[in-house]
Amino acid sequence: SESPRLNWVAVRTLAEHESNTLDQVARFAAAPLAALAARSALSALLEAYLGQRSAAQVLAGRSRREVGETIRAVLLYSDLRDFTALSEETDAEQVVAALNASFDRIAGAVHAFGGEVLKFIGDGVLAIFPVGERSASVACEAALRAIGAARAGMAQLNQDRARQGMPELQFGMALHLGDMVWG
Repeated sequence: SESPRLNWVAVRTLAEHESNTLDQVARFAAAPLAALAARSALSALLEAYLGQRSAAQVLAGRSRREVGETIRAVLLYSDLRDFTALSEETDAEQVVAALNASFDRIAGAVHAFGGEVLKFIGDGVLAIFPVGERSASVACEAALRAIGAARAGMAQLNQDRARQGMPELQFGMALHLGDMVWG
């Protein structure tokens, strides 16, 4: 693989000694900065697929399957209605586009209000709003606001689909507050 490089851009012409100094700095700084960039990219990728809390656990080396912790959280579940029939009547490209569009609306709403998507399950979404240091009512309020935002996003999506002659995507959402084993 290619060695990390660090380049400089200046608003004026640099003297030779300044250029030499920057070359020395670059030689020592490029590898650590590349490592930081790689860790940041890994963190973003893990958060996208695992959620913020799970990503932090994996990055900290606490990802053994048999280890879990009991947390109090609001569990959110969302599911598209009659999606099997829609997928049988629609070409695969449109089915995937519909799934991605609905996931964007629902997961976007979850993230916007401090929740974490745990899984995409077929045409469903499983997410949590951990209580943590805040009160349960604050976590419940965040989950309810996420549902409101998801409903608004799905309504807009369905308007767009109707204009294109496509059927609406019906969906349901449920919430539960309680203790759960997470990990």
